[in-house]
Amino acid sequence: MLLLEELMAACGGSRRNDLVSVEHNNIKWTSPLHGLLKYNVDASFSSHSNKVGINICIRDEMGLFVGARTTWLEPILYVLVGETKTVLTAICWTKELEIDNVIFTADSKIVSDASNK
Repeated sequence: MLLLEELMAACGGSRRNDLVSVEHNNIKWTSPLHGLLKYNVDASFSSHSNKVGINICIRDEMGLFVGARTTWLEPILYVLVGETKTVLTAICWTKELEIDNVIFTADSKIVSDASNK
């Protein structure tokens, strides 16, 4: 739970409100507020290769592609830990890029809620 606590501390000021919806192939994406970038983050798990994939995609309020990053971690982790590490990786990348107006979305409700408090 330490990673989750670090995640919550690192994301204290983010906002979660969404305004616009875009739908493609039954996948719904909602835009962030004007002036924010949205980081869609996800972890993938391969027991065969004993790795966790970290996948990050950044889009602006119009849904335009801004950037993406993917990497692997070894060994495989528990799902909650892997999802949390993915958001922490996105936070570190945000700091590298010197971007401060962001919102994070993840398919793990626990991690997504914690990252946008």
